Amino acid sequence: MKSDILYKKSTICTGLAAIMLLSSCIKNYRDGETQFSNLQPVVLIPEGGLAAFGSQALNYPPDDESDTFYFRINYAATNVAPADEKVTIGIDKAALDSYNGGSSVQYKMFPSSIYSFTTTEVTIKAGQNYSDPIPVVVHPNKVDPTQNFMLPISISAAPGNTIISSNFATLYLHFIGNPVAGTYNGTGVRNNYIGSISYTYPGPIPTPASVLDLTPYYPKVAAPDDPHTVEIPYVNLGNPYNLIVTMDDDLNIVSVEPNATLAAILSNFSVYLAAYDKSTKTFHLITHYNNDPGGAGNDRIADETLVHQ
Repeated sequence: MKSDILYKKSTICTGLAAIMLLSSCIKNYRDGETQFSNLQPVVLIPEGGLAAFGSQALNYPPDDESDTFYFRINYAATNVAPADEKVTIGIDKAALDSYNGGSSVQYKMFPSSIYSFTTTEVTIKAGQNYSDPIPVVVHPNKVDPTQNFMLPISISAAPGNTIISSNFATLYLHFIGNPVAGTYNGTGVRNNYIGSISYTYPGPIPTPASVLDLTPYYPKVAAPDDPHTVEIPYVNLGNPYNLIVTMDDDLNIVSVEPNATLAAILSNFSVYLAAYDKSTKTFHLITHYNNDPGGAGNDRIADETLVHQ
């Protein structure tokens, strides 16, 4: 089980959002001082909003039985809440319909089997600017990874002395569907060399100094970044050292490259073979890299075959 406290990622954004929301109400008086006292408090979901839609994607391992994440309600004001402030929230189908109406990527509402969320009222306690963490439980092992699902949670009512943010009123939690996402078993080896080597594909792979059997590192999860892109843990390194595999609408591989975390620990990355068989749902990847970011380490040639389960 995994717990994500999403608001940790948006502390700076929350401050900026509050500044932008409040700045339009600031009045400058003749004495040159800025007057804040008349600003109306704003309630918002700092992790939400369409501008941060990508950060609201759920990328839990698809075989997890249960994962929990948390978000909070922010009382954005020049002072803390003077009394307990109660905010009403709920699942917002209208937000889903609005998103689908303006996007080429269409989402279905979370089916009841894949989540648990019953909170309807949240309290920002007197003397605070944030509510306690609000939990949402999801069941990734019950999610069809080929489908797009969304759970929009919106603020529907707030105390009479506040206004609801127009930009941060909805949290767009979503699973990104991808036809090749899911769990893969496989076979593979990593050929280890001393120093760098010269190799031209498809010639015979040079005799390595040693061979690492990758069998213990399967299965692996191809986690979707979007409907055309998945990230797959590379050789024996594991997530988050992933290969980014991008495919076209016909499931032909367009590109294979290391993500930023993986790229930071290796160099001279090359792809010799990148193939996907739609009939068997099988990837075959042959890649080459040096295990030193500066290229002064040892070369590796990896040969992996991954079969969708």
